[in-house]
Amino acid sequence: MASYRAKVFSEETGLVRRQVDATSRSEAQASLQRAGFRVVSIAESDRWRVSGALFAKRLDHTRFAQEVYTLLDAGLSLTEALQALRRYDVGDEAEAIQRVLSALRSGKRFSCAIEEARPSVPPLLVGLVSASEQTGNLSEALGRYVAYREKVDGVRKRLFTALIYPALLMSVGVLVVIFLLGFVVPRFASAYEGVVQNVPLVSRLMIEWAAMVRENGNWLLAGTFVGVFVMVSRARRALARRGLAGVVAWQPTLRARTRDYDLSRFYRTVGLQMLGGIPVVRALEMAADLLHGADRDAVEMSVADLRGGLSITDALTKRGLAPPVVSDLLRVGEQSGQLGPRMLRIADFLDESVSRWMEAFTRLFEPLVMLGLGIFVAGIVVLLYLPLFELAENIR
Repeated sequence: MASYRAKVFSEETGLVRRQVDATSRSEAQASLQRAGFRVVSIAESDRWRVSGALFAKRLDHTRFAQEVYTLLDAGLSLTEALQALRRYDVGDEAEAIQRVLSALRSGKRFSCAIEEARPSVPPLLVGLVSASEQTGNLSEALGRYVAYREKVDGVRKRLFTALIYPALLMSVGVLVVIFLLGFVVPRFASAYEGVVQNVPLVSRLMIEWAAMVRENGNWLLAGTFVGVFVMVSRARRALARRGLAGVVAWQPTLRARTRDYDLSRFYRTVGLQMLGGIPVVRALEMAADLLHGADRDAVEMSVADLRGGLSITDALTKRGLAPPVVSDLLRVGEQSGQLGPRMLRIADFLDESVSRWMEAFTRLFEPLVMLGLGIFVAGIVVLLYLPLFELAENIR
């Protein structure tokens, strides 16, 4: 059972903090709701403290949107909601909320206020708030943004969970190989030098490798560190320029799956903006940054096609951003006038496809890595013991 710390609101108490013990986050939230509270935000107590210590300088825009949405839904005005959060929060978050309040009092719109007062606020949040100011549906816009973030973060968490064990397994395998080749083999093989002659070629190469490690161990260690540093640097640059697809560009299947993941975020963002009242051209332009390389250029060309008179389905299909099934779903949404909801359904479809592939990949990859590592270790052991057999023959 874990301890959860929550911001809750009720008409009698206002905005207060409560702590509750529960087996899960949903159970803790349900317990607080049964007590008559609206849950503004909730997190595990330990996680709350760790995040506060590690990310004190980082503003949590999703939590801010969720808290404002909950208080607006409870019947407070925007100013009252911000004042309640300002009295409750401390540190950088409180200062940011105070700047938003000051901007509102000076006559600025809420979208302009959060853009100026909260550094690195997501353009999507600003765009949704700006569009809602034309329709008066601020609470609905914030709710959609919170639901969007929960969905995207949930998909990312599932992918991370699916990849962490194979990555850990690969790391352990690499460390085992380095340990064997850098320590065990040189120590073991040095005992054979000058003792046995007629050994298999591979065993002879292993003995020569051991001699090289003893003579040039420092240089080999330095070269290993440099190689790892270069690979990590190249991966980070590829990740920054072209996203995850740039890191795995060498493997077509992995590249295709990471592209599906990027496209799911793209369609979800465009669909959310269209539901919020943002025109499709503006929505495509804002979502283009979620894609990388050729796909980002394809969005720009699709926007030009739209302005030239093509339908959105034809424009995205022409530029390779709508695979056959996606193209069909887009066309149905365009014909029914439900393009925004249909884009969200496309994002769900792509997410489900990526999740199924990741599950199959991890089920296959994990035993293959363990099998390969076992074969490698067993091969080294056999090769190290072959000279012993030759030595035994010589003794006879």
